[in-house]
Amino acid sequence: MKFTIQQHCDCGASLTLTTSGSSDWPAIVCTNCSVSGIIVDPLSVSIIAERILYRAKHELENGDYTLTVLLGAIAVESFITKLFLKLKRMELLSSSSYWPTRADEEKWEKQFKRIRGFEKISNFISTQMTNKLFDEFVCANSVASKAVATFSEISRTTPSAFIQTELFERRNRIAHWGFVDSTFDEASACLKLSVATVRIFNEMDRIKFRPNDPPIS
Repeated sequence: MKFTIQQHCDCGASLTLTTSGSSDWPAIVCTNCSVSGIIVDPLSVSIIAERILYRAKHELENGDYTLTVLLGAIAVESFITKLFLKLKRMELLSSSSYWPTRADEEKWEKQFKRIRGFEKISNFISTQMTNKLFDEFVCANSVASKAVATFSEISRTTPSAFIQTELFERRNRIAHWGFVDSTFDEASACLKLSVATVRIFNEMDRIKFRPNDPPIS
């Protein structure tokens, strides 16, 4: 999969950078002033999930709204899965001091696949990471609550139910029912919600494994 981002040079020029899969970003050389630089991926449980969000933004800007919805949901699922695997690896290392084998990871994957639906998965991960259910964590944590605060409709339900309905049920409508006529407003809202959800789980990771790092607001 190709990933594209826009970068702005100090001289005012706009630069388009593209990479594929997990490859490094190419070196930046401004076509206007010839200044060079590099792109560093953000500190994240899943760099690929972060890149998929970039790709979703690119598709939104280029008018493929249905693909934007699909990519947003994929990014969230990828991030959650990587967070679960990180948690299991750290548990194993703390108890046995050896790196997990492929057999260990296959066992964990089977365990994770048995948990269906965002509400159940989010509660499972949140409880393991924070000792709180997902909705309790969102309400109690300033970064998490800020991430969803701009969605006015969320006040009529819970954060986990809102994400399930507004992101994953929209994804399911495309994947299972062949609905391919998503609108800009739907896609824009789904991308925004995907980014917010990844931010919430990234905050859980920071609290669990990087408590001395400042929160990313």
